[in-house]
Amino acid sequence: MVELHVYKGMPPLTSEQLERLDALDNMSDDDIVFDEDCPPLTADQIKKIQKMYPNRRQLFENAAV
Repeated sequence: MVELHVYKGMPPLTSEQLERLDALDNMSDDDIVFDEDCPPLTADQIKKIQKMYPNRRQLFENAAV
């Protein structure tokens, strides 16, 4: 099951939404279809993003109210 962060005032997910999240969670990286508008990231691009947001998890935890 996908890990969800529920925020105050957020309506509960429907059973259809939960099923879609489960399907996405079980999806392989090989199932992702990239196109010219959204090519896969290179290793260097991923490193840059990780450096920009080293405490990404903390940012989301602080946003939950």
